[in-house]
Amino acid sequence: MARVLLAWELGGHFGHVSALGPIAAELLRRGHEVLAALNNIQDAPRFLPREVDLLPTPRLVSTRPREAGPSAKPAQPHSYGDLLTAIGHGEPESLAILIRSWRALLRVIRPDLVVFESAPTAMLASRDLPFAKVAFGSGYSIPPRTTPLPPLLPHLALPFADAERRERSLVLGINEALRKNEISPIKALCDLFELDATLIKSVPELDQYGARKDVEYVGPSYTLETGGEVDFPAGTAPRVFLYLRPLQHGAVEAIVRELAAAPIRAIAVLPSATNEQIARLRLPHVKASTQPAKLAGLTRTADLAVCQSAVGTGAAFLFAGVPLVLLPTTLEQEMSARRVVEAGAGVIMPANQPGSLAATIERALARPALRDNARKLAAKYGADDEAARARKVCDRLERALSERARAS
Repeated sequence: MARVLLAWELGGHFGHVSALGPIAAELLRRGHEVLAALNNIQDAPRFLPREVDLLPTPRLVSTRPREAGPSAKPAQPHSYGDLLTAIGHGEPESLAILIRSWRALLRVIRPDLVVFESAPTAMLASRDLPFAKVAFGSGYSIPPRTTPLPPLLPHLALPFADAERRERSLVLGINEALRKNEISPIKALCDLFELDATLIKSVPELDQYGARKDVEYVGPSYTLETGGEVDFPAGTAPRVFLYLRPLQHGAVEAIVRELAAAPIRAIAVLPSATNEQIARLRLPHVKASTQPAKLAGLTRTADLAVCQSAVGTGAAFLFAGVPLVLLPTTLEQEMSARRVVEAGAGVIMPANQPGSLAATIERALARPALRDNARKLAAKYGADDEAARARKVCDRLERALSERARAS
């Protein structure tokens, strides 16, 4: 059997490692050896089987001086290339050291297959090495293979010459780091994704960049069985599930005020809420907590879900035929939310502006077309459960192993 390394480098919260959990379990069931190099190993035992050996990922320490002053803000990213620049890929000296560290880890492990979950530096370090390579992630972390890479959102598009110049500068820096490690250069940023397979954790309608033909869609990643058991409050008002982690100061307080007065029956998961705010939501029509709720029954009974994107929790409700109200707070979430709106299965509120949450919920509930379109997506994609999605992914991973073995 094969030795498989799961590599997760970028991103926060639990979405990345939780998506790898069912894949790891299925690979182990099939007799493979599984190791994981993770951005966050502290919480990994919650999601990965005990048989998976855990390693921390190499980390980049930037040598570039930071802008001083409280008003200094990061530059607006326009493309995935700008995201790479922001994490240090534009600094050849530091990047070369990070690539060297990844290269050493890969040589020590000697994997037969590496699954890259938002791991661009690991992809660079794997160039020229003989194992099978598969990208597995959201559309956001695997942009279309164009030169230059496309804008993250339409309004962020730069003039072609400017975008090409920025990308060319980044490629020069990356190639300098690759040269220091005696690794073959890339011609364009899209060469980063020269892999054996590209698996997108979504469906064409919800791919953040839009539907494409040169990837394989394996369905969204979510689980229905973890979290605490909870039912909607009794009554006849519409049932609304909320999972929100707003970034802006005061946003949770606005959500609490809106929920307290909303004419709905609500289950609210608010990880950023204080104990005092949760206590204020102990009302006949609201059940609130900072802890996750088990979704299995809730996706079957909810009339509407309120979240930040159609990834994870949002996808779980959407593929059960439940429309969404979306409050994106990041570019990735906004890209996802726009696809839901284009599919006619949800509406967007401005980022971190929950002061009109109750009114937006009321308007969404009054639009039966939203539920109709959500049910169309559910009919098309909702049949696969988590285990079926994991089997589909692992079937493709094993095929990549076989193809690589035949080619060598």
